[in-house]
Parts: sequence; C-alpha cells; structure tokens
Amino acid sequence: MMMSERVKLFHSVVVADVRVQYDVLVEALKNIQKLEAELTVGEKNCIRMVHNNLICEMKKTWNTLKAMKLKERVEGNDNLEMVQEYLQKQLIDLKSTSDEIKKLLGITV
Repeated sequence: MMMSERVKLFHSVVVADVRVQYDVLVEALKNIQKLEAELTVGEKNCIRMVHNNLICEMKKTWNTLKAMKLKERVEGNDNLEMVQEYLQKQLIDLKSTSDEIKKLLGITV
C-alpha cells in the first residue's frame, strides 16, 4: 500500500513538471516527504531532474525579463512596470519552489 502511494506521488511530480505546474509539484513532493521513507536513488534522481528543469525555467524567466525590459525601454511603452512586476513575481515563485525541492533532497538552502 505504502509503495503504491509513493509511485502515485512520483507520477504526479513528473506530470506536474511536464505541465509546468510547480505548485502541484511542490505539494506532491511534500506528500512524499510525509511518508517518512528513505528516498531511493532513482527517486532522488527524478527529483534532481525536476529541480534542473525548474532552474532552466528560472533562467528563461530571467532572460525574458531582461529582454522585455529592454524592449519596453526602447519603445518607450508604459508597460515596463507591469511586465517587471509579473516576471519578478514569477521568478520569486520559482525560487521558492527550488528551495522546497532542495529541502527535500537535503541540500542546504
């Protein structure tokens, strides 16, 4: 019973990663942590892969922010502040998710 619950939770982690649903992903990881069972090497590798995908997403968000800032400045549009706020919030959310994953893996945040 316990093993099938773990399998379901890891499946939801992978699906959430593919769909870029990081809130769902973190929730599934927290539920895995509640099982209080030692993670297998394969499970740790899965979580590391998900974390690497998250880091790539953070980098894309940062690059998008820089590009949009430049475009808005060049064009003189009034959208700069709104774009900046949205992407900064997204970046903060991704960092928070990254920290949660690091905790699960036992990496000092």
